[in-house]
Amino acid sequence: MSEHRSSTPGPTDHGRRPWWPVAAVVIVLALVVAAVATWLGQNTASRESAPPATTASSSSGAAAVNSTATGATSGARATGRGATTASAGASGTGAASADAASTGAGGSSRASSGASSSARASASAPAAGELPAAAPTAVVSAADGLQLSIARRESVTGESVLAGEIAGPAVRLTIQATNRGSEPVNLDLFVVNAYVGPELTPAGNVTQPGGRPFTGTLAPGADATGVYLFSIPTDQRGRVRVTVDYRAQEPRVVFEGSLAG
Repeated sequence: MSEHRSSTPGPTDHGRRPWWPVAAVVIVLALVVAAVATWLGQNTASRESAPPATTASSSSGAAAVNSTATGATSGARATGRGATTASAGASGTGAASADAASTGAGGSSRASSGASSSARASASAPAAGELPAAAPTAVVSAADGLQLSIARRESVTGESVLAGEIAGPAVRLTIQATNRGSEPVNLDLFVVNAYVGPELTPAGNVTQPGGRPFTGTLAPGADATGVYLFSIPTDQRGRVRVTVDYRAQEPRVVFEGSLAG
């Protein structure tokens, strides 16, 4: 008789199959729990660490305030002592300070006066490219035998004819040129200007009435005149500087003085 073997799984086979899924689930749960625990621990640590920092800051601030208050008190005491000392010494040093201030003021006044004198001297001194200033009544000998002078000065009322001219009180100057040399002189190159006051403010030009600038050629032994007008108020004619440029390579001729009357 043959043996009959059953193919039905035994108890051992039923016990081995289920543990793999369970193990996987357990591992996943463990990882999740660990992650949550780590996150909670970090948040807790952050919250716990914040208050001490605030406390430390508050303590430092309080210490700084206390230190400031102490310093202020000490400073006030020192200031009080300094004020007392200064008050005690004021009577002794006040007179000396007043004398020093008076001396300094006198020195400053003298320095200012010296500066003003220097400025006036600089204005009167010949600048580079010009001859020393001569009186309005003088005859100035320039290069190559040329002689220049102010032959006539008149007080007139200037007329506004050209653009930029201003009508009003004016001085009309007649400049005379005499050629004592041996070569002709080009009168077209002559330029005449006037300046007013210690600061040498340029005077305005007008052409009428009677303006007639130099023109042409001045032969040896001959003379010629040019008439120029400048807008100068009557109360500013006490010091006027008149310059005559006659050639680019030669220093200009300068007349300086009163044109009043």
